Amino acid sequence: MVMRIEQTATESETIFALIGRITSPDVQQLKAEIDAARKPIALDLQQVRLVDLDAVYFLADAERKGIVLRHVPPYVREWILLEKPRVAQVES
Repeated sequence: MVMRIEQTATESETIFALIGRITSPDVQQLKAEIDAARKPIALDLQQVRLVDLDAVYFLADAERKGIVLRHVPPYVREWILLEKPRVAQVES
């Protein structure tokens, strides 16, 4: 299964519903779509089934930059929390 993105824009935010598996190549596509979207942005991860390390780094960095993560699967949330210190070191 590949990642699919469903974008919804409301008056107050842009929501990206991510579906399937998020891998390294998907991160680049997602970054491009986020850069082109109206701010603020939320990522809905309710239908995410699998992530790789690059995806976790991206999600941790996105959250650090103010992007809201919604409906994060518990294993993804735990992994993000574990990787946040490393992401902060890379940015420093």
